[in-house]
Amino acid sequence: MSLEQAKKFIKRMKTEEAFRSNIMAVEDVADRQKLAKAEGYEFTEEEIKSVSAELIDAAMNSVSAGGNMPIRE
Repeated sequence: MSLEQAKKFIKRMKTEEAFRSNIMAVEDVADRQKLAKAEGYEFTEEEIKSVSAELIDAAMNSVSAGGNMPIRE
């Protein structure tokens, strides 16, 4: 199990709509994790939460620092 696998999983969820739809169609978290494992991603629930929190923090830091904010004149 690995944080690297969790990062790859999230990246694929962001970039592949069909993959994301298949995963999100499964309502039970444990079943989602089984489906992710069947797709080659093995991580714990804590690892995926950790990676998600890192990504949220990075996004918030970018916004608070003015990253990707349009400048109005």
